[in-house]
Amino acid sequence: MRKNSVKRYQDRKVPLAYALVDLFLPGTLLFLLVLMSGSGTWASEYHWMSILSGIFLVACIGIQGGYSRYNERAFAKKLQVTTL
Repeated sequence: MRKNSVKRYQDRKVPLAYALVDLFLPGTLLFLLVLMSGSGTWASEYHWMSILSGIFLVACIGIQGGYSRYNERAFAKKLQVTTL
């Protein structure tokens, strides 16, 4: 294993980047869905829906330990991550 790939799992920037992507992903997908379906304009209800879904996704993944660093996981969790 290269030294760069090991450092990637020790750095805190990577889990924070994943959380940031997960925060904006539901809103982006909802915007694309509304745009492609042509069902109307982007209403204020969609703002709340995209904000709450992003927060909910980040919170659920964080509660399940999805943003934890790879080196802090138990051996069984490391096997689970690498085999999935």
